[in-house]
Amino acid sequence: MKALVISLLLFSLVLGAVIVNSFYVKGVCDHIIDIVEKVKSADECDALIKDMKEIWSDARPILELSIRLNEIERMNDLIESLEASHISKNTAEFQKYCRLISGLAEELINSERISLKSIC
Repeated sequence: MKALVISLLLFSLVLGAVIVNSFYVKGVCDHIIDIVEKVKSADECDALIKDMKEIWSDARPILELSIRLNEIERMNDLIESLEASHISKNTAEFQKYCRLISGLAEELINSERISLKSIC
């Protein structure tokens, strides 16, 4: 009976961690998407890009626990490229990186969403 109780407790802890992780990833990625939308329409977006970089770098250690490293690095590269295209005033590249960042954030949300599809 003790083994069953311990197993149920451990299962509950793991399930809770998966659920919390799902909400955390969604929150971080939604925040990044919101910043990207603001960046698209803002004339002066240095502070917004800096905020995006800070949010991503602060969340990165936790996100690395459940997201593949190549996706983490891809987001880092996209954010750096967005900043570089803003500094160089390359509007076409800037818009492209905004779309790519939003797309990757949506992919991360979908991959971490709890559903039957993600379980199977």
